[in-house]
Amino acid sequence: MKHEILRTCGVSAERDGRQRLEQVDILLLQGETMGIVGRSGAGKHTLSAVVTGEGIPTEGLILLEEQAVQSKALAAAGFCIRAESRLFPSLTVAENLLATRRAGRLLYRKEKMRVLCREILTQYGMEQYLEEAVSALPQSVQHRLLLVRIALQGKQFAVLQNLAGQYSLQEQMELWDTVQKINAHGIAVLYLTEDLDYLLCQLPQYTVMDKGRVLKRLAGTQSAKLRTYLYGYHAPVQWQYNLALGHEELFRLQGYPIIAGGVCRILDCDGETQALRQMLRHACAAHGLLTAEVHQQILFESFVDVMTVRDNVLLSAAPRISGIGFHIKRRMLRLLQQECVAETGLSNVQMLQACSKLTKKERLQLLLYRWRLRGARVYLFYAYDKEECLLLEQVLQQLCDIGGAVIFVSTRAEALPQQNTPYIVWKNGRLQEDTL
Repeated sequence: MKHEILRTCGVSAERDGRQRLEQVDILLLQGETMGIVGRSGAGKHTLSAVVTGEGIPTEGLILLEEQAVQSKALAAAGFCIRAESRLFPSLTVAENLLATRRAGRLLYRKEKMRVLCREILTQYGMEQYLEEAVSALPQSVQHRLLLVRIALQGKQFAVLQNLAGQYSLQEQMELWDTVQKINAHGIAVLYLTEDLDYLLCQLPQYTVMDKGRVLKRLAGTQSAKLRTYLYGYHAPVQWQYNLALGHEELFRLQGYPIIAGGVCRILDCDGETQALRQMLRHACAAHGLLTAEVHQQILFESFVDVMTVRDNVLLSAAPRISGIGFHIKRRMLRLLQQECVAETGLSNVQMLQACSKLTKKERLQLLLYRWRLRGARVYLFYAYDKEECLLLEQVLQQLCDIGGAVIFVSTRAEALPQQNTPYIVWKNGRLQEDTL
């Protein structure tokens, strides 16, 4: 059974005269990696300073192996690696690794130092860097070597803060491999990030912070893993806040709120007007929201019918994975097909058939799946008859469950589903304020 390394009990802290942490409770176990995600200003920097002894809490206790400790003991037990952290450029890789309390006495014996250094780097799969000059090493490699040095120094935990923001997908995967190896040596890792990146998605669960408080612990999802695999893409962490905080107002459409996880219904009395479509597009773009448009025509224009379903899905991913190694690419493509089958309800046999054989509903599921991978936040549904309305209604809840906002537009009041729900009227080129 893993024992407790670090625990904060009701910790509060101030920085620059402002309250940055408020009653924060976290628990870090031996050999465990704990992920905390939060936007800028959520309190991650202050938390890392407090647990590594760089800052002093104004309230609460910090326990190290179940004993209340002060800043000096925390500084000896842990170390924080930030984006700007680097190795000593004037030393070699071997000298950087062995300039520790445990190995310092070997510095005067170069031969033993090189043998020991090679053994250490081989354990972490980094032996190729033994002869490299530190100044020539990329940022990601220096961060990984800092993790190795932490293990050599006998530290009990490491804090990684906002490291992967500038990393490529390959570099994120290598960082995760190093983190797993120091976990295997019993070292705990606290991973703080603003993005839903590759490393965070490998964890079984992670914690959401906002405004200095721990909000909720969420389970990692396979779709989030795939999104990062495919695009090296940092999915909007706002989706995770929606799940933690409940529905959130994304923006206002001429005074009417557009809610994440909700549906806004508009009755278009002017009849399929381009003015309404342009207004909706501009409103979403003005707030930096990726928007997916769904209507009858686009269900057929979005796919190359003579190509297979799988090839249509891969088509959008091809430019983003072109520079990735063959073995990684093959794993990504396999995951992509598995995810597509699970999310769209298509079979593996259908994935190898031409798109022309898909039904309207299957095309719709496939189209929405592609938009979800890209991180779409707002879905504009245009339905001008009863059949279209019923088709689109079947996927509304699925989109709302992942924090998407749906704007449902129809030209016929009787075609609008769920007649007991309120809707807005678009008439004479504007939304009618008195008809909600």
